Amino acid sequence: MVSFRNAEISLLEADFLRDLEREVGVEFNLVDKFDLNTPLTSFMVKNNHVSWLRCNSVSLNKLPDSIGQLVWLQECILNNNLLTQLPNTMGKLESLKELNVNFNKLESLPQSIGDLKSLRYLSLEVNKIEFLPSSIGSITKLRSLRLSANSIRIIPESIGNLNSLEWLILSRNLIDKIPNSIGMLSALIIFDLSKNSLKMVPESIGNLSNLEELDLSHNNLQEFPSTIGKLYSLKRIDLSSNNLTTIPNSICKLKKLKELTLFNMYAVKIPECVSSMPRLSVSYQGDNWKD
Repeated sequence: MVSFRNAEISLLEADFLRDLEREVGVEFNLVDKFDLNTPLTSFMVKNNHVSWLRCNSVSLNKLPDSIGQLVWLQECILNNNLLTQLPNTMGKLESLKELNVNFNKLESLPQSIGDLKSLRYLSLEVNKIEFLPSSIGSITKLRSLRLSANSIRIIPESIGNLNSLEWLILSRNLIDKIPNSIGMLSALIIFDLSKNSLKMVPESIGNLSNLEELDLSHNNLQEFPSTIGKLYSLKRIDLSSNNLTTIPNSICKLKKLKELTLFNMYAVKIPECVSSMPRLSVSYQGDNWKD
């Protein structure tokens, strides 16, 4: 053990923090809690190991490879920097539960991201990611995956392996197809695919029995599968700004549905049975109530 910023930690962990300080030109602060006053560059220690790391808004453009030494790290926050990639050694962070790298310039993810077997929350919003590695399907404990505002075109089939996933946020990308394996996400509660280039939705979406909120607004949808009638937990669905002309009658089977949003959908025909769903509020424009 060595002393670093009043903390007793291993030499390898101290070496990483020194490497990181050299990269950003700022000293790190040892803290014992996270609140509004926590410095942008700070870390916490538990049982003489770095367990929490924050490095926000310091123009970090390269994360040292030595981060792989932080095998006890549980939470890593690297928001609002200039990172274009993450080192392959990230895969060694076997205790990591949460990783936030929002508002950076990431262009890709290392294959080793699939080695983060303890990861529960992964947020990579507002970057430049074009492709997701197939290894992402190996993070089977993942509960929340946030990838909005990137340049993703393809969702890998392996995403269907994330059977613990509850939140999947893919809005503001370039996605034009959803893989059939999406229907395997049995724990999914929130699914946001708004502002993409989707033309259709696979029938397997009807297998998402726990889904409560579905946002498919601002796409190019021309049809919607009748399997929507199997989403018995669904409470909110937004289909605004698409090219749909009809909505399946099976939507009337959704007894928990509270909100159906159809803005900018002048040509769509809404099933007559919708008007007899007392719990449902429909938001729309134009004369849509046609059988």
